[in-house]
Amino acid sequence: DPGAKVDDLYMKLDEITEEAERLGYGCLVLADCNAVLGERQGEEETESHGGHGLPQPRNDRGSKLLAWSLSRNMKIVNTMFRKRPEKLETHVRGRHRRQIDYCLAAKRPWMKAVDMEVNSDVILPSDHRPL
Repeated sequence: DPGAKVDDLYMKLDEITEEAERLGYGCLVLADCNAVLGERQGEEETESHGGHGLPQPRNDRGSKLLAWSLSRNMKIVNTMFRKRPEKLETHVRGRHRRQIDYCLAAKRPWMKAVDMEVNSDVILPSDHRPL
């Protein structure tokens, strides 16, 4: 069941981020989430979503990612900076272009972020594009 695997992932991320907090470390999570966040949908999302996602309908995994990031007080860094669409598109397959890979940061590391975008200069044997 793919849904159960996603739930297991978030439970493991909870453990890791709680341990990092307990030890006084900042936490940075880079993940291929297959989550479509789209644009920010309300003021309550501003604590995590920077408002600069691709204009796509949010999927269930996007809702789950946003809920988790809000619960852990993490910023979704690649939604924090205004970019051209091609600098947000992390997954390209034919004409389908989506933002489904994310960088999340606890407040301390986030406060040092000055930019985040897709690096189109790096060619990988994948349909994902690196941040």
